[in-house]
Amino acid sequence: MKKINSEDAAWYRAVSLTERIAAMSLTAPANVDLGQRRLQQWRMQSPFMNETLFVQRLAIDGLKVDDFCYLLGQTAPQIPQAWLGKLTAVFSDSGDEEMIEIQGLPHPHLGLLNAIAPWIHQGMMQLRAGVNNLQNIPINISNIDSIFLQGLPEQLLFMLQPTLVLELNVARLQGLLTGDTAEERFSSFVQRLLTGEARLMLWQEYPVLARLTIEEIQRWVTTSLEFLQRLGDDWEEICQHFQPDNPGKLIKIQRGAGDSHHGGRSVFILKFESGWQLVYKPRSLAVDGHFQELLLWLNQQGTHPPFKTLKILNRGDYGWMEFVKAQECTSLEEIERFYQRQGGYLALLYVLSATDFHFENLVAVGEHPILIDLESLFHPHSHEATTTAAATLDREMIADSVLRVGLLPQLVWGNTQAAGIDLSGLGGAAGQVTPERVPQLEKMGTDTMRIVRRQVVLAGSQNRPTLNDKEVNVQAYTPAIIQGFTDVYRTLLQHRQELLKILERFAADEVRVVLRPSRSYALLLRESYHPDVLRDALERDRLFDKLWVDVQNRPILSQVIRAERQALWQGDIPLFTTNPQSRDLWSLDTGLHLPNFFTQSGMELVYHRIQQLSEGDLQRQQWFIQSALATLGINTNTDQHQVKHSASIIHSQISVPHSPLTAACIIADRLELLAHKSSELINWMGVTVTNNHQWTLAPLGTDFYEGVPGIAFFLAYLGEITQNYHYTRLAQVTIKTLQQQLIRDADTIKFIGAFSGWGGIIYTYTHLGTLWQNPDLIADAVTLVEKLPPLIAQDEQLDIIAGAAGCIASLLSLYQVFPDDLILDVALECGEHLLNQAQIIDNCIGWISPSGGKQPLTGFAHGAAGFASVLLELAQITGKQEFQTAAIKAINYERRHFSPEAGNWLDLRTPAQNQFMTAWCHGAPGIGLGRWRALKYLDDPEIHKEIAIAIHTTINQGFGDNQCLCHGDLGNLDLLLLASKIFNQPELTSHTSPITNQILNQIHQHNFYCGVPLAIETPGLMTGLAGIGYGCLRLAHPEKIPSILLLEPPRTNSKFKIQNSKLRKFDSRS
Repeated sequence: MKKINSEDAAWYRAVSLTERIAAMSLTAPANVDLGQRRLQQWRMQSPFMNETLFVQRLAIDGLKVDDFCYLLGQTAPQIPQAWLGKLTAVFSDSGDEEMIEIQGLPHPHLGLLNAIAPWIHQGMMQLRAGVNNLQNIPINISNIDSIFLQGLPEQLLFMLQPTLVLELNVARLQGLLTGDTAEERFSSFVQRLLTGEARLMLWQEYPVLARLTIEEIQRWVTTSLEFLQRLGDDWEEICQHFQPDNPGKLIKIQRGAGDSHHGGRSVFILKFESGWQLVYKPRSLAVDGHFQELLLWLNQQGTHPPFKTLKILNRGDYGWMEFVKAQECTSLEEIERFYQRQGGYLALLYVLSATDFHFENLVAVGEHPILIDLESLFHPHSHEATTTAAATLDREMIADSVLRVGLLPQLVWGNTQAAGIDLSGLGGAAGQVTPERVPQLEKMGTDTMRIVRRQVVLAGSQNRPTLNDKEVNVQAYTPAIIQGFTDVYRTLLQHRQELLKILERFAADEVRVVLRPSRSYALLLRESYHPDVLRDALERDRLFDKLWVDVQNRPILSQVIRAERQALWQGDIPLFTTNPQSRDLWSLDTGLHLPNFFTQSGMELVYHRIQQLSEGDLQRQQWFIQSALATLGINTNTDQHQVKHSASIIHSQISVPHSPLTAACIIADRLELLAHKSSELINWMGVTVTNNHQWTLAPLGTDFYEGVPGIAFFLAYLGEITQNYHYTRLAQVTIKTLQQQLIRDADTIKFIGAFSGWGGIIYTYTHLGTLWQNPDLIADAVTLVEKLPPLIAQDEQLDIIAGAAGCIASLLSLYQVFPDDLILDVALECGEHLLNQAQIIDNCIGWISPSGGKQPLTGFAHGAAGFASVLLELAQITGKQEFQTAAIKAINYERRHFSPEAGNWLDLRTPAQNQFMTAWCHGAPGIGLGRWRALKYLDDPEIHKEIAIAIHTTINQGFGDNQCLCHGDLGNLDLLLLASKIFNQPELTSHTSPITNQILNQIHQHNFYCGVPLAIETPGLMTGLAGIGYGCLRLAHPEKIPSILLLEPPRTNSKFKIQNSKLRKFDSRS
């Protein structure tokens, strides 16, 4: 058998960049061309096309570009490598007996371990020798192999499989395998791996993999012996503390019940002969022990139902914890108490500034939820730099809420190709599909075995309670969760001084700091076992430099990348710690210590939060809980326009509105309560649907439909009507927030419509600039108009909501107060774009937009009524007859889909179902409004008839579902308000009054039913509170408050003009 030549140049390729730097010699031979090629590859990798970041990346390793290039070109300097000694020591000593230890383990590809059989054998010999030197360990020495080999083969195969599957296919293509079947040829490959020649060729090709597997086995030996030493030392105290009933000998260890840190150390779950189980954690359990003391204190304060506590034995650097096993509930009452306790935990964790309580950190033990990993309490705030004040506000809005804890449902891991998934402690349901494609084996045990990337279905965990072998509907227990949260919150509020004293016990405890999601590290680690990065360690280092991508947005991460890289090199998930009383950051593995890394220590943050506890904050957090849990109950196929209120929704206790204006003020006060404010900005979280049709909570954005412009619009008009400057000031701060958001988001806004995109922002600036007599806002609106021409050409939405039709309406509103040719020219561009995109259908026309499927729609928001109304107005202002002709053809198209029996127009989004809606967005109310707008330019008897039909249908079918503007009562009522104004018919007023009273009574009875599924309370304009408030304003003062559903211009004679290169106001009263 060939001997290993330790001076072979192949082994140098296993040396990491850090090690090469430490041994760097500028006199060693180097290949200049190779160095330049590698340097170019490194620089072309994101984010290093940014020269500043690349120089910064080199600087943390003490390098300059020239030195780095020289280092990359070095080929074979002699650098001592400890692992190489183990390789040479065992390489010639192999035989069939090497695999005896693991042949009995169940695994379909165990034969692939033949490639490293000598090293596994050597590791077992080391372990046995080490065990012989230990005393008082409760274990049968003869069972050492079977106990400790559990988990090791799986980890080694995880590392080996990508490379060995590649080599299997190479051998097949080269005709090196024997056998008549695919299975026999696979077996032939496995047998080849027993030969010294095949092994040597393999490891010379992949020296990095050779090193990693040898070091992994050595870590396994070290951590196993360390554990056994600790078990033997502590066994007597363990028995005294946990008092197991004759536990017997240790018979099984489950490794890997958590991430690996600090040199391969991870949680062990131990099982003894009696069936008794115990948890070993290789970290300090001081914080876990003090948390149990806090639970006992809460129980003493009368918390009901009381919390279950766990027995914990802390031994400084490690500890032992009572094992808890998932159990079923036996009754609905137990389920109720389970969720009350979950609510109580949420209150406590919120106060303790906790994070990372995902579904794997919780076990449902009958009626007791048990938190099994408490290392992320007292999580501090770091010096996070963000691009804009708006981004900072959005981040703080989540960080300062119960969402940060991780128990409440939130979508994570989403991307443009796939929906996110919920991994929360209260959610985390089985059956979810991963957004990204992960490597999976196919055709296992054959010579065509391969690795493919595909989405996988998550199995779930043990965090959700079950009854009769079925998981319960979490959302149905929202009242119990909120009740438990409220009770514990108020207990902590009432006893806060005593609580502060108890928290002093945590001051010196070690707690974890989560700088990046563990998943990010895990994905990078998985990719680091790809054969492409195992031939030369530099390629693995270049892969790990993907950690720099996030530095562009989070510069503070540059300080920890060396430590992250070192942990990843030894197969660990990087771990950073602090203690609650400190602002410093540590990485114990690497000796990293960063003083004043945090702006506030965890304890300072918690003390501040305790001082801020109040009934107002309680209501805010209740909203977060209610809204987040409600998203679990929404089916991804739910039509957001078909919304009926749900009796199960909990509503805040709000006083009786005595008038529509009083109701509007109450809503404004509610909006202020739900807002998150900084010194100069304000924003809200809202319930929104993602591009993948999933509902989630997210900070409000720049769209008029449900974002900050719509809320500013409502608050501004409320301030004007009430002459209450407080509301006006809130509106002004909201506009400032919008302006900050535009600094961040301007390049990402591609839509131009009135409710989604630039049109809505222009419309908002137009109205508020006029309302406040603020020329600067009008100037801002004009500046935005200049952005539109390139976006018009790209517009595919076309409709009122997001496309050119809505843009025309917004531009014409601006033109009313600032009659400038630029504005009209851009409106004409929009009109011509619509004419070019029109679909001709039997001498009629319509427009197909992404929201409508394959045929033009009816209705105002996305259909013919909306298009026709703005084209008629554009024709009137410009004198261009082709726009009127197009509008008439669009109206004729819509008439073809009228049903006399239903008194309504077909909703063509689902033509096969012959459905109708009665709302502004789709159906009679919106079409009626569109025809009302058309009357000013097209006095057609048929239009009068259609308005009458729309009014009749709206009265009979349009009320009682929800109160929103888009597809609810107040939006439909707008048609009646406008119709009563132009028709002057007493019967319309007689219809309006009872409907108004009904809405206000409903508000009094059940609070505000918003226009999102389950009527979740959300702040935005078209589906939420701001719109309900604005609708109430319209009820109170229809003559002063313009209809946003018709995108009416400001009700003023004021106009603005350019004077001395500045925009100024002048009045025209003619």
